[in-house]
Amino acid sequence: MNGQDPQADFAFLTVKPQQRDGKQRTVQSVVGGDRLVTELAPPQWTVVAGYPAGLGGPIICVNRTASLRGYAAFRCAGFVDGTSGGPWLANYSSASGRGELYGVTGGRHQGGCVNWVTYTSTFDADTMAVYQRAATGAPPDVVPAAGPSSC
Repeated sequence: MNGQDPQADFAFLTVKPQQRDGKQRTVQSVVGGDRLVTELAPPQWTVVAGYPAGLGGPIICVNRTASLRGYAAFRCAGFVDGTSGGPWLANYSSASGRGELYGVTGGRHQGGCVNWVTYTSTFDADTMAVYQRAATGAPPDVVPAAGPSSC
């Protein structure tokens, strides 16, 4: 947090379960979710989704993953402002609509300097520690304003 390390460009939030028809429901129990994985080397293929600002709907891209300057990267046009935080999925199944979440759009240059190359920092043990803090209701970190993207 203090150094605004681009390798730690992610966050988790929690949503309180709601009672509906006498049953407790979580967001994940209603819409499903992907499995969080750590220490996964960038896979050969990645599915990335995002919601570009002003377009109203998601974009989804499937492409080969590369490793560039310590970050997973892929080439696909259209990942502009608003797509930050979108999931990077390995081992995606079109039958189930699920995969393994190993990163989110962000990291190097806050996700990328051009709209056809996008980056993620892959999740590691520190990521899981932050996730566990959120899942157990521990107090959140105070987030500083984003620094320059260096583009």
